[in-house]
Amino acid sequence: MSENEEVDEVASDPGQVEDIFEDDKTPRETKRSSKKRISSKTIKIMIVIAIIAVALIVVLWGAAPPEYITLEELMDNSSKYTGKDVTVRGKVGNWTGGQNFTMVDANNESIAIHVVHDGAIPEGFAEEKDIVVEGRLENGVSGFTLITTEIQVGCPSKY
Repeated sequence: MSENEEVDEVASDPGQVEDIFEDDKTPRETKRSSKKRISSKTIKIMIVIAIIAVALIVVLWGAAPPEYITLEELMDNSSKYTGKDVTVRGKVGNWTGGQNFTMVDANNESIAIHVVHDGAIPEGFAEEKDIVVEGRLENGVSGFTLITTEIQVGCPSKY
């Protein structure tokens, strides 16, 4: 069939010509093409999720556990740490049930320091328990004292 015959055939049936043009602009076609595109709302949601994910990664990357020192390190370098906030790992030494106790080095129990805690003693606190103490080292008349702000009981590797 030649081009002229096709045109004549289409022209002979006016309803067919309208159908051809309507098929090009049907709502169904428009709907199908919009399903393939991602809406601007979806794009905005994806951007917000990406920003939140990046922020969480940055925060978690910087959230390293606090650096702690042993009681032996603290006492060997007491002039360096006096008056400063420190996080010290050790064991509960002599404790009679009050707010004050003696902390001993985990590896060398002959190294000890007096600890004054202003707050509630945590659950599980007892003699010989591993602890991590956060506080300030003070040099007083009777020697060094650790004034604590927080005590954590248990294995220091969990902190």
